[in-house]
Amino acid sequence: MSGDLNNKPPRSFYIIGGATLAWNLIGVMQYVMRVSMSEAAVAGLPANQQAFLQDIPGWATAAFAVATNAAAFGAGGVVLTILIIAIGAYLIWYSNGAKDKGWIS
Repeated sequence: MSGDLNNKPPRSFYIIGGATLAWNLIGVMQYVMRVSMSEAAVAGLPANQQAFLQDIPGWATAAFAVATNAAAFGAGGVVLTILIIAIGAYLIWYSNGAKDKGWIS
Protein backbone atom coordinates (compact mmCIF):
# COMPACT_ATOMS: atom_id res chain seq x y z
CA MET A 1 0.00 0.00 0.00
CA SER A 2 1.45 3.28 -1.04
CA GLY A 3 0.61 6.82 -0.07
CA ASP A 4 0.43 8.83 3.10
CA LEU A 5 -2.12 7.36 5.53
CA ASN A 6 -2.41 10.74 7.28
CA ASN A 7 -3.58 12.51 4.11
CA LYS A 8 -7.24 12.76 5.14
CA PRO A 9 -9.74 14.16 2.61
CA PRO A 10 -11.69 17.28 3.55
CA ARG A 11 -15.31 17.15 4.64
CA SER A 12 -16.40 18.28 1.14
CA PHE A 13 -15.03 15.00 -0.25
CA TYR A 14 -17.51 13.03 1.87
CA ILE A 15 -20.38 15.44 1.14
CA ILE A 16 -19.78 15.19 -2.62
CA GLY A 17 -19.41 11.41 -2.33
CA GLY A 18 -22.74 11.15 -0.50
CA ALA A 19 -24.47 13.44 -2.98
CA THR A 20 -23.04 11.38 -5.84
CA LEU A 21 -24.34 8.18 -4.30
CA ALA A 22 -27.81 9.75 -3.94
CA TRP A 23 -27.67 11.00 -7.57
CA ASN A 24 -26.79 7.54 -8.86
CA LEU A 25 -29.47 5.88 -6.73
CA ILE A 26 -32.04 8.24 -8.27
CA GLY A 27 -30.84 7.14 -11.72
CA VAL A 28 -31.14 3.48 -10.75
CA MET A 29 -34.64 4.12 -9.40
CA GLN A 30 -35.68 5.82 -12.66
CA TYR A 31 -34.31 2.92 -14.71
CA VAL A 32 -36.07 0.32 -12.56
CA MET A 33 -39.33 2.26 -12.74
CA ARG A 34 -39.01 2.40 -16.54
CA VAL A 35 -38.32 -1.27 -17.11
CA SER A 36 -40.96 -2.39 -14.59
CA MET A 37 -43.67 -0.05 -15.90
CA SER A 38 -46.92 -1.93 -16.53
CA GLU A 39 -48.84 -1.74 -19.79
CA ALA A 40 -51.62 0.10 -17.97
CA ALA A 41 -49.16 2.74 -16.76
CA VAL A 42 -47.75 3.17 -20.28
CA ALA A 43 -51.32 3.49 -21.63
CA GLY A 44 -51.87 6.44 -19.28
CA LEU A 45 -49.00 8.43 -20.82
CA PRO A 46 -49.31 10.93 -23.71
CA ALA A 47 -49.17 9.31 -27.15
CA ASN A 48 -45.65 10.56 -27.99
CA GLN A 49 -44.24 9.11 -24.76
CA GLN A 50 -46.06 5.80 -25.34
CA ALA A 51 -44.52 5.51 -28.80
CA PHE A 52 -41.10 6.36 -27.41
CA LEU A 53 -41.26 3.74 -24.65
CA GLN A 54 -42.73 0.97 -26.81
CA ASP A 55 -40.35 1.36 -29.76
CA ILE A 56 -37.07 1.95 -27.92
CA PRO A 57 -34.37 -0.61 -28.80
CA GLY A 58 -32.39 -2.36 -26.07
CA TRP A 59 -29.15 -0.51 -26.77
CA ALA A 60 -30.95 2.81 -26.42
CA THR A 61 -32.48 1.75 -23.11
CA ALA A 62 -28.99 0.93 -21.81
CA ALA A 63 -27.50 4.17 -23.12
CA PHE A 64 -30.59 6.36 -22.52
CA ALA A 65 -29.45 8.42 -25.49
CA VAL A 66 -29.35 12.20 -25.24
CA ALA A 67 -31.12 12.84 -28.54
CA THR A 68 -33.94 10.42 -27.79
CA ASN A 69 -34.69 11.99 -24.42
CA ALA A 70 -34.71 15.50 -25.86
CA ALA A 71 -37.03 14.51 -28.78
CA ALA A 72 -39.62 12.68 -26.66
CA PHE A 73 -39.71 14.77 -23.51
CA GLY A 74 -39.16 18.30 -24.81
CA ALA A 75 -37.35 21.05 -22.91
CA GLY A 76 -37.44 19.17 -19.60
CA GLY A 77 -35.59 16.26 -21.19
CA VAL A 78 -32.97 18.60 -22.61
CA VAL A 79 -32.42 20.29 -19.24
CA LEU A 80 -32.14 16.96 -17.42
CA THR A 81 -29.76 15.59 -20.05
CA ILE A 82 -27.52 18.67 -19.82
CA LEU A 83 -27.60 18.42 -16.02
CA ILE A 84 -26.57 14.75 -16.14
CA ILE A 85 -23.66 15.53 -18.47
CA ALA A 86 -22.57 18.52 -16.36
CA ILE A 87 -22.65 16.52 -13.12
CA GLY A 88 -20.74 13.68 -14.77
CA ALA A 89 -18.06 16.08 -16.05
CA TYR A 90 -17.78 17.68 -12.60
CA LEU A 91 -17.40 14.28 -10.93
CA ILE A 92 -14.61 13.33 -13.33
CA TRP A 93 -12.84 16.62 -12.62
CA TYR A 94 -13.32 16.27 -8.86
CA SER A 95 -12.14 12.65 -8.74
CA ASN A 96 -9.01 13.54 -10.72
CA GLY A 97 -8.28 16.27 -8.17
CA ALA A 98 -8.89 13.86 -5.30
CA LYS A 99 -6.47 11.39 -6.87
CA ASP A 100 -3.84 14.11 -7.32
CA LYS A 101 -4.18 15.06 -3.63
CA GLY A 102 -3.83 11.42 -2.55
CA TRP A 103 -7.33 11.07 -1.13
CA ILE A 104 -8.02 8.13 -3.44
CA SER A 105 -5.82 5.86 -5.50
